[in-house]
Amino acid sequence: MISNHLDKLKLAIGKATCVKKQIGKGYWRQLWDIVRLPGRSPSCNVWDYYDFRLYDEDFVAPDTLVEFAGSSIQEDISQALNPRSIAAPGWDKLVCMAILRGEAFTFSKLKAVYRPRGGIPSYVPCALTSSDETMRFLRNRSNYPMFTKPSYGQGGVGSFLLSDYDVQSDRITHSNGTSELVQDFVGRVLFQTASPFHQVESGYLFQDVIDQHRAINAFQGREAVSGLRVVVLNDPAGPKVLLVTWKLAMGSNVTDNFTLGAYGNLVARVNLETGRADFAVNAMWPDAEQLFKHPVTGNSFAEFTIPFWREALDAATAAARFFPLMRIQHWDVVVTNAGPVFLELNELGGTQIHQMGGQGILTHELREFILAYGNLDKRPLLREACLAGRTAKG
Repeated sequence: MISNHLDKLKLAIGKATCVKKQIGKGYWRQLWDIVRLPGRSPSCNVWDYYDFRLYDEDFVAPDTLVEFAGSSIQEDISQALNPRSIAAPGWDKLVCMAILRGEAFTFSKLKAVYRPRGGIPSYVPCALTSSDETMRFLRNRSNYPMFTKPSYGQGGVGSFLLSDYDVQSDRITHSNGTSELVQDFVGRVLFQTASPFHQVESGYLFQDVIDQHRAINAFQGREAVSGLRVVVLNDPAGPKVLLVTWKLAMGSNVTDNFTLGAYGNLVARVNLETGRADFAVNAMWPDAEQLFKHPVTGNSFAEFTIPFWREALDAATAAARFFPLMRIQHWDVVVTNAGPVFLELNELGGTQIHQMGGQGILTHELREFILAYGNLDKRPLLREACLAGRTAKG
C-alpha cells in the first residue's frame, strides 16, 4: 500500500515537473489549482488536471473547467442514461447487426461467425460452432485478408488483422508480419477470456477488411481504418449528434483505439459544421503533442474535410432511432468510397478521447440532458457535476 502511494506521488511530481518546464507554472501554483479544482469542476481530480491539460489557461479557459468530465464519472454518464435492460446492442455486435439488418445501414461485411452453442443468424455466410470448423475456415486462403474481433466486447480487445495463411507451415500471418500456428490462434482467441469485455459465449466475428475512403488513406499515408466516434443523444424529440472525435491509427496498429495514448494513435475533435479538425493529440497531457499536421504525411488537419461528413452524421442519428431508450450512444463509423459504414455501437464510450483538445464533454446541453433523463440516485458526483454548471461563476 505504501509503495503504491509512493509510486503515485512520484508520478504526480513527474507531471508537475514537466508542466513547470513546458509553461513555467511553478509547483505551488499547480498545487493551488488542484486544491481549487473540485469547486470549479467537481468530478475532476489531480490526474484529470494533468491528463486534460487543465493547468494551461491558454489551452483550457478557466470558465470552461466545469465542462470537463473527470475519470471518476466516465462510466456513470452512460450507466445513468442507459438502463441496463436495453444496453445489450451496445455490447454484442451481432445483436446490433441483427436488429438493424434489412434497414438502410451498412456494416462491415461478415465472412463467418463462431459461436460455441450455435444461435448464429441464417444470413451469416459461414456458421462455426467448433474449433475444428474454425480451423478449417482459417486454413482457406481465399478468406484472407480478414479482420477479427469478439462479438461481445469493447476497446479493441481481442481484435486482429489477419493478412494471409501459409499452407506448408500452417501459420496465420498478422498484418504486422508476425505469425502463429492456426491451432495456437484458435486456442488463444476463441477459448480464453482476455478481459471482462470479452465474453466467449457470445462468439467471435470474422469480417471483410474495410476499404477506407481513398482521401483518408492519402491524408494519413496508410490504409489502416481510422474511424469516427459519433456520440448521439437520444430523447423523445429524436436523436441529435453531440460531438464527433476522429480516431487515427498510427504505426503498425490495426485498430484506432486511443487507450489513454498507450499505442501512439491520434484523436482529433471534429467541428460538427465543417467536418474538419483543427489539430490532433497523440497522448495524455503533459506528455502529448498538439499536432496541426499529420506526423507521417505532413497534411494539415484544418485543411482536410472528412468525406461523406453529413452522411455519416445522418446515418448515426437514423440508427439511433432503433434504440429509443438508449439515451446516449457511441457509434463507430468508418467512411468508405461508397459512404459511411458502421463498425459497432458502444454503450460505454470513453470520455477521455473527446476532451484531449481543450474542450470538455459536459457541455450545458449534456448536463441538462443528464439531469432530465439520467438515473442519478446512486451517482451523487455526476449530479453535482451537472448542477455545478448552473451556478458556475467562471
